[in-house]
Amino acid sequence: MTNICAAIGFAQLERISDIVTEKDRVISEYKKALRNVPVKIHQEIGNVKHSYWTFTILAASEKEKNELRAYLAENGIETRPAFHPVHTMPMYIDKKPYPVAEDLGKRGINLPSYPDLSNDDIRFITSKISAYYNDRK
Repeated sequence: MTNICAAIGFAQLERISDIVTEKDRVISEYKKALRNVPVKIHQEIGNVKHSYWTFTILAASEKEKNELRAYLAENGIETRPAFHPVHTMPMYIDKKPYPVAEDLGKRGINLPSYPDLSNDDIRFITSKISAYYNDRK
């Protein structure tokens, strides 16, 4: 780790409580706004505290994921695909199938979720997600 990265990390650790509180707000707003939208949202399981470093939704299929991402991009919303499963990366290639990881990688969309994301921004993003599904009916 470089000195710059260490300094940034240390500064963030000094305000970790505030960052986690804001991330919790962002995720809570997303969950409320998306409760009636046909996407799946990952949940905390058991006695853990999820950091929600990213906020990922799952579309029903890879095709739907690609169409939804394109629709959001047309509306000025940057998304990212979920991470590729480790076993598919060249340095860790494993021919053995991991169907759950592969499925999640194909259908997942990471939405903007930085701590300073405003509730208005979240409403805009989720309104576009809702509009995408409403237009398909």
